[in-house]
Amino acid sequence: MIFTTPVDIPAVTRLIDYSDHILCIGSCFAQNIAQRLSERFFRVSCNPWGTMYNPASIYQCLQTISSDGDLRFTADSHSAECESNVFDLRYSGGLWHSMSHHGDFSYANRQECERVVRESVENGRQAFAQATTVILTLGTAWVYTLDGRIVANCHKMPAKMFSRRMLSVDEAYRYLDDIIALCGNRHVVITVSPIRHLKDGLHGNQLSKATLLLAAEGCMQAYADTETSCPNAAHKHSTMATDEAEMTDHDAALKPCSPVVDYFPSYEILNDELRDYRFYADDMLHPSSVAVDYIGERFMSTYFSAPTRQESDRLWRYHRMLSHRPLHPDTTEAAAFAATLSHTYSTLAPHYPWLPEPDLTAMT
Repeated sequence: MIFTTPVDIPAVTRLIDYSDHILCIGSCFAQNIAQRLSERFFRVSCNPWGTMYNPASIYQCLQTISSDGDLRFTADSHSAECESNVFDLRYSGGLWHSMSHHGDFSYANRQECERVVRESVENGRQAFAQATTVILTLGTAWVYTLDGRIVANCHKMPAKMFSRRMLSVDEAYRYLDDIIALCGNRHVVITVSPIRHLKDGLHGNQLSKATLLLAAEGCMQAYADTETSCPNAAHKHSTMATDEAEMTDHDAALKPCSPVVDYFPSYEILNDELRDYRFYADDMLHPSSVAVDYIGERFMSTYFSAPTRQESDRLWRYHRMLSHRPLHPDTTEAAAFAATLSHTYSTLAPHYPWLPEPDLTAMT
């Protein structure tokens, strides 16, 4: 007897292994995936600008970190409307906020805010330059605009300052297409976050998720056969433009490229395969740790070869060993554990030189 409806995940175009550098970017579910990969010591960077929810803001971030342009700061976003390297800073609630960043990047001092934003761009550029795989986690199609530009975060500023709308399927598709073009020949994995946004209303949340799912499906169809050409997303339109007329010639040209694009069904797994409130956290919005672990398992079984999975399990055990603290350090058992840990590290380090070395002083 079967008590679930398992989601069938088709064969993917490219696997992930320990030679990869991975950049996860998007909603907080991107952090869930990144955490589980980093616990197995994959080389993972996540959300250099903090959590990002909509595809337009993700595109703005990737457009900036994929370029080498100088950065400028302004408190008048009209002057920065078409420039990806110009950051709109606003003062509210005793803090300076970057409208392109998460609230973690807000500071009481403007100079400090600028410094941290510059640092985030530099870290993002380094992560993107190294990345061989980019995992996009789309959270919502709802966007907020300030002075005509879509912002990544409202920073609890007065609601009357913003206009709110939902991206059309066409707009969401085009932002995703632009993102894929920026990624070049990197492996791009698109997924829709299963986390519900109740502030949009239950119906509004479903419309938003449906918009993202349709946009992702459009990209999958467009890039299903890209041996000779793919849609050209290098057209000129405002990074945060809200005028759909600016994007009418989006598919007018083709250029040679070799994108590798997959869709991973995180949203479907939670809503169709798990389909029970016991798989949600206490807020009934976020998936529980058990659900995230299960989705992570499905991700690994999809993208890891058998040898990679064996290695990842081996490194996971090393991660668990590093987390262990003996209750009684001055015992022969603790000394034996420290010796085993040291030997495990010396065995793994030649193959994975980025592994952290254990602090044996904390073990004895």
